Amino acid sequence: MIKTLWNLWEGTNMPINSTTETSATTPTTPTPTSKKTTTKGEDVTSSMLGKDDFLKLFMESLKNQDPFSPMESADMMQQLSQLGQMESIANLKSTVDSMKESLLGNQIEQGASFIGRDVKALDSEGKLVEGEVDKVTVNDDVISLLINNKSITIGQIMEISA
Repeated sequence: MIKTLWNLWEGTNMPINSTTETSATTPTTPTPTSKKTTTKGEDVTSSMLGKDDFLKLFMESLKNQDPFSPMESADMMQQLSQLGQMESIANLKSTVDSMKESLLGNQIEQGASFIGRDVKALDSEGKLVEGEVDKVTVNDDVISLLINNKSITIGQIMEISA
């Protein structure tokens, strides 16, 4: 029973309509639980079960367990502990995503500070590029500076002058 609930909650390939021998519930089919938007603005529907779905399955298993062979308290604690761990991981991911967005904002500000300044840099072919920074662009979270119609990254800069 532990693996059944845990695998369902993790979103593995185990079908949702699988039941245990002691379950008296009607099998259900999976339904998407959330709709997310990617960084590029695309809508993605997630078919993984969330913590609410896990708790519903957990409560149903408690309601429908065999009274002569109830779930061991150690098994119950293990399931609840795993739920707590997954919740912590989800919160950590959210924090890391937030930090990534903040870092990108800082990089954009750093790139904007180069506009109008004279820069010497090596382009991707190793050739020296000199001139005033005309524009700053962001492509795939990489900040690029436009100098004399040539794009360079901030890491390629060798010298900056006023």
